Amino acid sequence: MTRLHALFVLICLAAIALVVGYAWGTRRADPGGAAVVSEIDDPVRLASVQSRPHIVYVNKQRGSGFGRVAVSPLDALDGPRYLTPLPCERVYFAAGSGVCLTVESTVVGSYYAYLFNDRFEAVHRIPLQGYPSRTQVSPDGRTAAFTVFVRGDSYASGNLSTRTTLVETASGKKIADLEEFDAIRYGGRFRQVDFNYWGVTFLHAPDLFYATLQSGGRPWLVQGRIGQREVRVLNEGVECPSLSPDDSRIVFKSRDVAAARPSWRLKVLSLGSRAEVILGETRSVDDQATWLDPDRVLYALLDEDSNAAAAGVTNLWSVAVDSGATPTLILKGAYSPAVVARPSEDDGVQ
Repeated sequence: MTRLHALFVLICLAAIALVVGYAWGTRRADPGGAAVVSEIDDPVRLASVQSRPHIVYVNKQRGSGFGRVAVSPLDALDGPRYLTPLPCERVYFAAGSGVCLTVESTVVGSYYAYLFNDRFEAVHRIPLQGYPSRTQVSPDGRTAAFTVFVRGDSYASGNLSTRTTLVETASGKKIADLEEFDAIRYGGRFRQVDFNYWGVTFLHAPDLFYATLQSGGRPWLVQGRIGQREVRVLNEGVECPSLSPDDSRIVFKSRDVAAARPSWRLKVLSLGSRAEVILGETRSVDDQATWLDPDRVLYALLDEDSNAAAAGVTNLWSVAVDSGATPTLILKGAYSPAVVARPSEDDGVQ
């Protein structure tokens, strides 16, 4: 090889190294780029992770595992994420039972709820009447709830119409649509043609739940009893409630009526004193938050990078339930979390 040829080869190798180095550095720095946290598709290792406190969530990290349900141990949230076979729009899991809401195509009528077990195997498929929105499972794993948009595509929509259904997880049998329940307000029956329910959250006591009921553009917190097919109207202004591990408080989103466009702030309501605390998260949170532990709540926000946000990348944040607390980024590229404790521990952690 001549000196000129050797020099040419060195220049080419240097250029390649520069391009590769630039691309790698960009990939690591750009939250909207390719996957920066490894994704492990191994059922054996997944089962091992499930023996520790962990989070079940929809993987929103761009890459081959985007949209699949993933699991991360609570003590290693910055480590690898363990993928399951389930692709979901929204997921929830408790006491060995899970719900996965899916969109299988853009054709109307291709929305489904899959009920799955602790091996992430679908055991029941339930057709949905609209686009998936919210889902939860009772702490004992026996009952699931899911909400879909029948008309309108957001809670800010002027033509909002939702349907919320309760089902038995073991059989997949429908218990009821909440619209079929009697609503009681001020001691008498309350009924309007524009009732919309969403955001079910279950108490540890069997048969009891809270949810949002909206009518005439006004949202209320309701407490429901499944056996009696009844809900009782409580506080106004509560959307997407989620019960604390001890069932004493509710985190919810509250519409900011003074904002120029639809916006929500997170608040915590004490069910005993009815006192409310505005949390330190000042960004709009259009999500049904959950509890990371007795002192912190967990919720999703779109990625701050506009390209990543446009691709549907969301991140999980937490904030302490004290006024003025500073939010903390918990898990990048994640959505729809359910916090699961060890089977041997108190199942109060959801």
